[in-house]
Amino acid sequence: MNIAGCEKLLECPERFCSEGRLFSAARIADEKKRLQSYAAELALSYAMSGDKLLPPEYRYAENGGPVSDQGFISLSHTMGFAAAVVSDMPCGIDIELKREVSPAALHRLLAPAELSLPEGELLPRFVTKEAFLKMTGAGVFGGADRVYETGGRVFLRGVLAGFASSFDSAEYFCRLVTARRALVSPVILKSPDLPAFSEVL
Repeated sequence: MNIAGCEKLLECPERFCSEGRLFSAARIADEKKRLQSYAAELALSYAMSGDKLLPPEYRYAENGGPVSDQGFISLSHTMGFAAAVVSDMPCGIDIELKREVSPAALHRLLAPAELSLPEGELLPRFVTKEAFLKMTGAGVFGGADRVYETGGRVFLRGVLAGFASSFDSAEYFCRLVTARRALVSPVILKSPDLPAFSEVL
């Protein structure tokens, strides 16, 4: 996908944003973060309606995750990128800019056995965990240290609970976790605070 004139689109988010997103984003004081929130909704709009870019219709389930008549939804954004996925099964997506993570954060989020992994494997491990916790509705504070991934399989307290797919680039780590093994492709956009705004995949 290559949406021409995205910079102009972001100047009128009411064209592609749901009322809930417009309301919540309006309360974000930091302009870059507000635009990233709009960018996540733009990715979702494209995932749900293609080039029509209609405001997505969705609601929140009891576990806090967004769902629609089209299926389960997950959104993520980081500095420079936004991602969205719609699936017929529970799913979670997370995208993070490649960067160093503080040791204190890692100790809170990784299992003790994971702390001995090479440094380059720690952030991707966290991204997988966050995607999984979004899928379950638990959120990042829902016990990330009890989630473990190996070979694309995600375990919670030793029980197989999901399957991870990687959509990484030179700039970011992106993980999609689904309740069962499936071929699901997310929409990933460069975020509006970068000069170019187009799909990466």
